[in-house]
Amino acid sequence: MVTSINDEIRKNIINKYSKELTILNLEKLDSDTYDEVISLFLLDYFKINFFMGNFEFLDDFSDTKENIIERTLKDEEFLISIIESSIIFNELCITSKITLLEELSDMGQDDNLMQISKLHVLDKISYNFDYNLESFKEYYNNYKNKNKRHPRKTDVSYFIATKLINYKDIRYNEFQKMILEFLKVYYKLNIFVRDNCPKKSLEKQDYFYLEMIRLNKLGILIEYIGENVDFLTSIIDSYLFFTTGDKEISEEIVDEYFYKTVDEDTQKKLKLKRD
Repeated sequence: MVTSINDEIRKNIINKYSKELTILNLEKLDSDTYDEVISLFLLDYFKINFFMGNFEFLDDFSDTKENIIERTLKDEEFLISIIESSIIFNELCITSKITLLEELSDMGQDDNLMQISKLHVLDKISYNFDYNLESFKEYYNNYKNKNKRHPRKTDVSYFIATKLINYKDIRYNEFQKMILEFLKVYYKLNIFVRDNCPKKSLEKQDYFYLEMIRLNKLGILIEYIGENVDFLTSIIDSYLFFTTGDKEISEEIVDEYFYKTVDEDTQKKLKLKRD
């Protein structure tokens, strides 16, 4: 699970349902700890407002850090605004935190954030995109948990796909390995769905993608997918869906159908041929 000391601080101090209880938690801290925690919350205040384009907040940072912290002890409205920003940041899914920190960095704000608190570097480390299949699953599960009422899990797959499109030019061999893993699961799962579930269970493009996989050599497929974010998103989406506990059909059933019905050349191409 992506986490850091910063996240533990937020977790221990913030009560997302009650700003009053959060303030009480802050009041229990000794002076040095209060300064450290408020500095972290000020980071969140800066991040959220800058990202949202609410630049009036910059006036709040025109004073010395010591005076800004002192103001939080006297100005409850200011303190509540800071707490609200920390609640917002804390409730973001991992992929949104990654995006926010990347965009702030691209806008040259890392130095300003480091001046507020050196704890910024821990958020940078924790929420740095990790090109790893297990991390992708974590992003997917985290998004589901954070968006239970309106889950659009394809957003995570698209986010990962856009990262990988660029990654292929940096580490092509790693890119190939990931694409092969996605293709294996995508093809097995969707061949089963195509033949055993209602027609509307697949999107129109999935029928096209399945034929693309069957008819083309692996190298050609990987090159094509590396230039087609929609195809890449689709195979990532199936992979994450099927490998994170969402599946209603067991892996054993899907595998058995695959090996019984799919030709040996396709099995060999996807490196799924049984010994």
